[in-house]
Amino acid sequence: MKRIGILGGMGPVASAYLYTLLLKKAHYKYDAKYDTDFPQIVINSISLSDFDQKGYINKKTIIKELYLGLRLLERSKVDFIAID
Repeated sequence: MKRIGILGGMGPVASAYLYTLLLKKAHYKYDAKYDTDFPQIVINSISLSDFDQKGYINKKTIIKELYLGLRLLERSKVDFIAID
């Protein structure tokens, strides 16, 4: 079974929603019922600094934080990564 990585936190509710969708999909498409039937999902929830509601963005900082978040998931040996 594949190990799924989610890079989230930029909208924590969106991460929770994606997680729920993945579980529902496993249940309906693969008849997952028990804990061992579901895929392992690793969520790295990050909050981006240098980004505010007024539209100020420090692109270099955000790119660095996203890169570090992806690297952590990669070290977790996920098979693929979804970004929400």
